[in-house]
Amino acid sequence: MVGSIREEGNGGVHGQWGPFHMVDLPLGAMDNKTSVRLWVVRGSTKTAIIDSGVHARYAQVLEAFDALGMAPHDLDYLLLTHEHMDHVGNNAQLVRDTGCAVLAHPLRADRIADNVLNAETIVHAFPDVEPYFDIQPEYLDWMGPDAAAVDRFITEGDTIDLGDTKIEVVETPGHSMAEIGFYHGDSNTLVLGDPLMPAYDLVLNLYEDPRTMQATHRKIIDMIRDRAIETVLTAHHRPLPADEAITWAQECHDRIDKIAETILKTIESHPGIEFGPLRDIVCDKWEKLKEWRALVTINGHLLDFEEKGVVRKSEKGWKRV
Repeated sequence: MVGSIREEGNGGVHGQWGPFHMVDLPLGAMDNKTSVRLWVVRGSTKTAIIDSGVHARYAQVLEAFDALGMAPHDLDYLLLTHEHMDHVGNNAQLVRDTGCAVLAHPLRADRIADNVLNAETIVHAFPDVEPYFDIQPEYLDWMGPDAAAVDRFITEGDTIDLGDTKIEVVETPGHSMAEIGFYHGDSNTLVLGDPLMPAYDLVLNLYEDPRTMQATHRKIIDMIRDRAIETVLTAHHRPLPADEAITWAQECHDRIDKIAETILKTIESHPGIEFGPLRDIVCDKWEKLKEWRALVTINGHLLDFEEKGVVRKSEKGWKRV
């Protein structure tokens, strides 16, 4: 099972797939068993890095440049998969130290340019639900003291030209509604951020809209097959060959249906349940942490159920229709 594989999280540069060099950054206090992966892409005329990682590991980013024979000023582009804390934590520091331009999808550019806005719009999306999470340890501690604005917007089908290496932008919304990935045709390699998440993660999952997330899973599967992609690289898992990536994408797709089923059964057995207790029961059943990510995910399902006419919210809470 894909979800049973644990990551070592021991830092450093860990190999090359096509033009993509993996930079492995342990996720701070996350017991060093989980990492976020950045990807340095070197072309004949330009060099890019995909995501900037967590601020506590910035020294390791510079060490990776050195290991690859790069000086900081060799970096031309910072390509962002999405706006979440572990992917943008070193944006401002990288821009200061390298002079690189920041490229990202336009939908969440305001959050990328403002760390507090970024934190509040997700950690405090549901301020009435207890407990009230402190955005400093939950989010801001993962990022530097300031942010950097997006210099250039990139969307589906755009090309990042690095000279002899060209990578195509692929929109992969759901986990973040502004998420993108990158495809390199010459090596048949696809780089993703977080649309595929390991089942062993301590959080329930994180996606804003279940149907959009599942559409992205189907898009990834179709793209792997249609373009004969050989390797899929992601932010929180080992590089996978095509067949394993397809299996994982299908598992992620099916996990959403199972979470939806758990939410509906909980509402059926607890008519009038409020949002916070609903989150707690669902997380208990999945043996996951009761935190703010789960609120985002469950809210997406509730909105979807409402649109389908399956549930409704009254003053007394949520009920099946």
